[in-house]
Amino acid sequence: MLSLHGVRTVRTMNIGCIAAGWAPALDTEPVLQGACRKAVEGAEAGSQPDSRRREYEETRPSDGMPDMYLRKNALRSLTIMPYIYIVPIAAPAAHWLAPLERALAACFSLPVRRTHCDIDLEQTFDTGRGQYNSSQILLQLIRKAPPDTARILGVAAVDLFVPILTYVFGEAQLGGIGALVSTHRLNSRMYGLPENEPLLQQRLIKESIHELGHTFGLLHCTTPGCALNASTYVEDIDQKSDQICAACRACITDYRSA
Repeated sequence: MLSLHGVRTVRTMNIGCIAAGWAPALDTEPVLQGACRKAVEGAEAGSQPDSRRREYEETRPSDGMPDMYLRKNALRSLTIMPYIYIVPIAAPAAHWLAPLERALAACFSLPVRRTHCDIDLEQTFDTGRGQYNSSQILLQLIRKAPPDTARILGVAAVDLFVPILTYVFGEAQLGGIGALVSTHRLNSRMYGLPENEPLLQQRLIKESIHELGHTFGLLHCTTPGCALNASTYVEDIDQKSDQICAACRACITDYRSA
């Protein structure tokens, strides 16, 4: 699920190289060749501000991708302590990550660790757009997840996009293990305002919880203030909290016990 604050949500099926669970798993189910499921929240060129919750499904060729497997429940399939791994990409400031680790551990009741993955950003750069393909970065993250991964979250500092949207704040594997966020469009400097690090950290926490919520099977929520609220503009992120509402939390509990 790709989630960007300030952009509309798109739910995509069979999108080529995005959401499949390539990390080792003991309990898997096959997904049709090249079939990937993700949820996206982004800004599409020409989209109207009041169309932020339109959803559609799209099918594209698999581009020769091998069969992919999606974990049914990574938490139940692991026989060792599962972790949420945070992977810094393009060196976001280290002091932003400690508050993020604490917030994720508190929200999802899982231990959080920081790790390194060799992500080839150059491979994902689109010269025509001057942006980085978030789906391709997410694919690399999932493939390189440690064996004891419950969830893996990439934290980047580059401008992300998917082909159907002009930009995204992040993306996640719906019901899978992988999620990605970027600080690039969460920074007030992007909008001609003075830099505000506390606000940036707050936005990063909200967006990270939002994207990881998608990995637990959550779609966008309409409960006011819930971190799973869809966001069309960065200001929308500021209007919601960094907490998941009771209904979404119950859904996560059901998902983890399934």
